[in-house]
Amino acid sequence: MRCKPFAVLASFAVGLALSVSVSAETEVERSDLYESGTEITSATTGAEISDLYENDTTDSADSGDFFYDSETELYRYEFENGEKLFATSPLSTGREVSYMWLSWSENVEVIVLLNERDAGFTKGEMITESGNYSVYAVSGGETKQFGFTVKSGVSVTDSRFQGKLTDGLFSAEGISSNVLDGETITFPAEITADSDYICSVNQNGSTRTLSGKMFFAEDGAYNITFTDVASGRICRLSFVVTQKASSKAELFTAPIGFEITSATLDGEEIPAAKTLVLDRDGEYAMTYSNGEVTRTMTFTRDTKAPKLYFNGTQEITFREPVKITADGECKYEILKDGFVYDMYDNTLSASGIYRVTATDNAGNSVTRRVIIEAKSGIAPMGIIISCAAVLAVIVGYFIYHKTHPLRVK
Repeated sequence: MRCKPFAVLASFAVGLALSVSVSAETEVERSDLYESGTEITSATTGAEISDLYENDTTDSADSGDFFYDSETELYRYEFENGEKLFATSPLSTGREVSYMWLSWSENVEVIVLLNERDAGFTKGEMITESGNYSVYAVSGGETKQFGFTVKSGVSVTDSRFQGKLTDGLFSAEGISSNVLDGETITFPAEITADSDYICSVNQNGSTRTLSGKMFFAEDGAYNITFTDVASGRICRLSFVVTQKASSKAELFTAPIGFEITSATLDGEEIPAAKTLVLDRDGEYAMTYSNGEVTRTMTFTRDTKAPKLYFNGTQEITFREPVKITADGECKYEILKDGFVYDMYDNTLSASGIYRVTATDNAGNSVTRRVIIEAKSGIAPMGIIISCAAVLAVIVGYFIYHKTHPLRVK
């Protein structure tokens, strides 16, 4: 999560609901709020900002506020509302480190200043530039200020993951993976990192911190940053998991360092290219190689909507419970008389008008209407009246013959 610099700092003023957004081209006039008439611009320093907030409620923290988290192997500061800030070393003014790595839970806002200027820092990024840093963290109305210093002359390598294939896994410097950098796979990714590493995992824009053995089965784009806690060395790995058929046109590119050598659609060869456009329905198979390792991946594109059956038919009006089936695996959403209906065993049981929407694994959907009528078209009162009439006829028949005996001539 990235905050605009000073937007969080502005919230430190007691009794002022102020949001400051600055850029290199614009200035925000605050003379109506400060007697000094000081203007906050992109060139304003942290010290000048502090001078503006004479009643600043920010609490400074020291390393004693951080606790070692054995699960993440990081140091942790915990806010009163349970939200957390993580760091590779405890944060405190005057602490000197060769690098720093920060992360935090979802409901924490953080900005980082380098030598009292915005550092342009993003969550999960390794801090290696030398200088004095101030970290402002806000969560649930609680604001904390931390500090640390990065020593000069630090050199941290930043590389892409390039593992050698061994026993079915790609391994390099304490990291092993069943997926290549830049690869699109149709099976879950399994990645293991030695305890020396902390792993920042960005999945479809959401970042979390993991360690040890990791398993990624959910479809999506993944970007993992491995940071060696001891040396600060950084290694990056990106991949895409897509285990389901797709209803959209897809682009397929070989992993980094590989080239597509052949491709087929439903068994028929199609031209191989650096990037393939999967824009027709069917099963694609792409083979790629780097001269040492050859891999083949298959993908299915399906734009055909599922076909629904009601009691095995295409009828839509019934007087009995209706079993819903489809020509493939689907998820169902049901409305009965306009309200959400939870069906059991894919069966509609009560009388009413149903709206059935089915979505298959590729994302295709279809909606049909089904009507279950009442088993009898006669209202209960009509049934009572009819029975009474029949009974009256029977009683009248017996009374008549009792008073009018049958005579035989």
